Amino acid sequence: MIKDGKIIKDGHYDIISRTMPDDSGLQDLLLGLANELKGDQIYNTGFKTLDKLIGGGLRKRMLSIVAGPAGNGKSYFAYKVFLHMLENEIDVLYLPLENTHKDTLRRIISSYFNSWKMIDVSKDQAQARIDLFEKPEFRSWAMKMQENVCRNPSRLMVDTEGKPFIPGIPFDEFTCLLHELAPRSDVIIIDPITKLDQSLNKGAKHVQEEQFVKDIKAIAESNECHIMMVSHTGKRQKHKGEEVKLAVDDLSGSVAWSRFCQYVLLLDYHGEETSKVINRVGAKTDTEHRRTLKIAKVNDGMGKGQHIAFDFKDGASMEELGLIVKE
Repeated sequence: MIKDGKIIKDGHYDIISRTMPDDSGLQDLLLGLANELKGDQIYNTGFKTLDKLIGGGLRKRMLSIVAGPAGNGKSYFAYKVFLHMLENEIDVLYLPLENTHKDTLRRIISSYFNSWKMIDVSKDQAQARIDLFEKPEFRSWAMKMQENVCRNPSRLMVDTEGKPFIPGIPFDEFTCLLHELAPRSDVIIIDPITKLDQSLNKGAKHVQEEQFVKDIKAIAESNECHIMMVSHTGKRQKHKGEEVKLAVDDLSGSVAWSRFCQYVLLLDYHGEETSKVINRVGAKTDTEHRRTLKIAKVNDGMGKGQHIAFDFKDGASMEELGLIVKE
């Protein structure tokens, strides 16, 4: 079939038509430069050292992934990014795939106040939290925050017979969801992406995963948004009986995540370490920390291979402590 002088195969332009040079390249470049002049092509994460190392922040039309073992603070890292973007009036959506909607809101508020008391279920704290919501200023902020937190599509439901179940979310259904969310968002944070399922009749899981990553890359590009994903890593590798530091190969699932994501960040949890870091004022200090963020991949920035000290400090807010100085 021929349309507009181009050969169509199975509904797609053939590779020859898609490859030949045309006269739109410079026009697209100039439009991109004009957008860069407006300064709306990069979204700061709120972590100043990280932003500097990855070229200013997270770019439009790209994917990022924050990976690490369970329970090491990946979600709290993502909450901090979410809250920073919300404060700076970036259209950000937080899409949880693990916790209930109520628990997600509670944990985000806990990070906002840098206090574990918000997620403490004790009766002693209950009245203080109720009183907090009586304050007009906080209630206004909380309502605005709630508008940017999606409900978890994989939480408890009831079928037509009244039986409870937890639905699986196949890759192709989730792609349809992203098609709905992306046009209204500058940034979408998915936590964790590893909760998605394969379709039973659409081939091997690794094949579906690779196609899924290609699909969400296309969604990010076509909607000029950024999609950040949180991912669990697999079982930690060992060398001579000792656990080794995280690497890209530890990402759960297909290597497609690392192939198509422009930013791959590995948040590792370890015993308390003392590292010499360059802090936010440029001073070198010996700093204790239990978490290290490794920049495993970055397309626009000089930070690949750099390590940043992170940890919870005096509360439930994940803090960037400084760039680790290599000996």
